[in-house]
Amino acid sequence: MKLNIVFIMLLVFIGNLCSVGFIIDSSEEDYYDLVILDEVTYNVNIENQAAIVKVEEGFINNLGRDITPRYYFPMIEGASAIMLRWFQNNQWYQANISASPQNPQGGPSSYPYFIEDYLGEQVPTIFDFPLDLAAGDSIKVEFTYVQLLPYAFGQVNIFLKNKYTNFQASALSHQELNIDLVSDREITAYTIDQLGNQYSEIGVNQVHTHYEVYETGALLDYNVNFSLNQEELGLWSMSTYMDSVVDNQEHGFFTMIVEPDPSENTQVIDKVFTLIIDTSGSMDGNKIIQATDAASYIINNLNEGDIFNIISFSSGVYSLWDSHQEFNEANKQTALSYVSSLEADGSTNISGAFDLAVPQFNESTSDSANIIIFMTDGEQTAGITNTNTLISHIAGLFSACDAPVYLFNFGIGYYTNEVLLSTTSNNHNGFATFLGNDQLYEVITEFYNMIRNPVMLNPEISISPANLLVDLHPISLPNLYKGKQMIISGRYSEPVDIEITFSGLAYGSEVSYQYSLTLADSSFTNYAFLPKVWAKQKIEDLLREYHTYPENSSDAQELKDEIIELSQLWGIITEFTSFSGDGVDNYDEELEQEQVEDTSVISLLGNYPNPFNPETTIRFEIKEDFNDIMFIKIYNLKGQLIKVLEIKVDSKGQYSVVWKGDNQAKQPVASGLYFYKIEYADHSAHGKMILMK
Repeated sequence: MKLNIVFIMLLVFIGNLCSVGFIIDSSEEDYYDLVILDEVTYNVNIENQAAIVKVEEGFINNLGRDITPRYYFPMIEGASAIMLRWFQNNQWYQANISASPQNPQGGPSSYPYFIEDYLGEQVPTIFDFPLDLAAGDSIKVEFTYVQLLPYAFGQVNIFLKNKYTNFQASALSHQELNIDLVSDREITAYTIDQLGNQYSEIGVNQVHTHYEVYETGALLDYNVNFSLNQEELGLWSMSTYMDSVVDNQEHGFFTMIVEPDPSENTQVIDKVFTLIIDTSGSMDGNKIIQATDAASYIINNLNEGDIFNIISFSSGVYSLWDSHQEFNEANKQTALSYVSSLEADGSTNISGAFDLAVPQFNESTSDSANIIIFMTDGEQTAGITNTNTLISHIAGLFSACDAPVYLFNFGIGYYTNEVLLSTTSNNHNGFATFLGNDQLYEVITEFYNMIRNPVMLNPEISISPANLLVDLHPISLPNLYKGKQMIISGRYSEPVDIEITFSGLAYGSEVSYQYSLTLADSSFTNYAFLPKVWAKQKIEDLLREYHTYPENSSDAQELKDEIIELSQLWGIITEFTSFSGDGVDNYDEELEQEQVEDTSVISLLGNYPNPFNPETTIRFEIKEDFNDIMFIKIYNLKGQLIKVLEIKVDSKGQYSVVWKGDNQAKQPVASGLYFYKIEYADHSAHGKMILMK
């Protein structure tokens, strides 16, 4: 089996959307004014299926008055904001991460009406700038996010929305697109809709795209598609051993992915299907048509040996049969007739639907794939209406079944309960997919074609040597299906060779896959975001657990506090945190780099210990004769100078200086990330260190 050191991520295979943002005047209560967009640049770096996207946008306040600017940026399922900074009044500022949700919190109904559709179905990033924007002045925003690109059967896509003509008729002074794609698997196809390949240099394992226009309207979206060689399957992994970590725990981080070879298993496993279809009043129109068309497709494509049932719900709950029935021609026609008769009316009784559906699996066994496909467009308005109570109720129903049942949720439109759908599907071996009003049929038919032949059910992982890999996430591993991937992230303390075994059930028999993996023994700066991926997956596990407790319980509050701490430590926005401009000072762009050295004169030897408490020793080497005082300047994360240390240097050689974790007034400073800068004549070098109390 081919083994590579790569970084590949998993998401459901739906289309995805991220877009340029908006700035409005938030000081007006009765109406909104849109600030003109003048320029936009996308810088996209893709490592296999993981993308880091930096969107640089320039805005001009042409409203004829000073405004209080508010920034909106559309987000998608699976994308995580990691940095927001802006250039205003001739200096850079960087947003902090606040331990409170963003404002406003009211969902789509609280957004400006004219950008509601553009913002999409996921919660956008919203940021209130701390400084007013004067009439005629400009502001530049840099927004950075990590996106885990959707993948299915070797096909990968990233969609960057750049079409702005619905909101602005005037031309932009500058538009630019830069994409650097690196893949350890062969790239068999690459294209950008409407741009084609004329702006791209395409190799076997890498692609570079550069597109740039001036004084042109924002007329084109960038829909990037690439295909990977389907013969290069197996296990891939990436690992890095960091010099320092913010939590003083294991320094090693890894991410590994398993994608099974479709040719390894060709049998068809028996399935037990229940389709639950929301027929409440909000499903009227195109949504109910798509839901019934999708259900009809599944019914027409069941396999011999499958058994199935259909449940519809609105205010009441109705089952086609009292129990699952064999798939045959007669039952197929009965089911198709039932589905075609469904109409949308009434409330949304989700608890009642699961009360009827789940117990019907009591006669199922572990030898079959027991699957619920749940389609809804709204939040619960009848039966159990509290989200956490409903999550616990559904968990109780599933735990009462003798065999595992896999739940796949499909949320349609703007007003689905994302917490409910995401938590219940992840708790019960499935996943949630969130769709636009006209995407259901296409996505659910592709989904069914994937899951109709599972490769491994109820997978487990074992590692040798034992106990070397820790804090693995997700805690509950997803089932393996053809054309899909399993991703696991974790930490390690020792960089050694390990053996990994995945085992589970398929076709009534035990199956297993063995792989070898070498963990890195040094840090790779191009994978500096890998700890964020681990933290993101850990946060997702904690959120699933959080939503199983009453919202104000001590258990829920303890988990919430842990999520907030992880968010602030690792720089990942969650539902409990947000970007904040409070207390922001000027941002020293020079300190943005992880570590920069003038290697011709100054060589950094790092600081020890790091993290430290209460003091650390900063070490460096001077490579030319020098006889004078050298200054070591210490800055906080905001770029503020807090301490200046001095040391007498009298020749070439190694030197060290102690920082006691205090400021210039000799007062202790708070825990956090700090930068140090060593200056000598026209030369300088700087690194970073972490104070942990």
